Amino acid sequence: MQLALAQTNLMRSVIKCLSRKLSVEREQAVALLYELSKSAPLCEAIGDANGAILILVGMTSSDSENAKAAELANKTLNNLEGSDKNVRQMAENGRLQPLLTRLVEGNLKMLGVLYTKFQGGYYIYVHKLCTTVLYLVW
Repeated sequence: MQLALAQTNLMRSVIKCLSRKLSVEREQAVALLYELSKSAPLCEAIGDANGAILILVGMTSSDSENAKAAELANKTLNNLEGSDKNVRQMAENGRLQPLLTRLVEGNLKMLGVLYTKFQGGYYIYVHKLCTTVLYLVW
């Protein structure tokens, strides 16, 4: 059933609700995503949904008028950290902690993925990231 949910337009509809102005709708949408994010296959589907991680990161990093929605967005992102692809998207959108944790734990393949992704115009970003990781390790 979970895979069937991921293959429908449900995910896209829920993501659209995240960007609505009514805080009740946003809170309900993020609560649904949080429940769905408890399943590994659905974590992949959430990460694949266009703009999902960007919106969730934005909800956690802004001065949200709805603290409960921000907390649920944070919990959802924590659940999404099981996927390298999701972690990379989080880093691209300013949520660096999951990536830094992986690098400190020795998952250096994430650094290669980032360099390949960013070599066009983001060398400075990767350099700063490497400097931060080295600082944390030493």
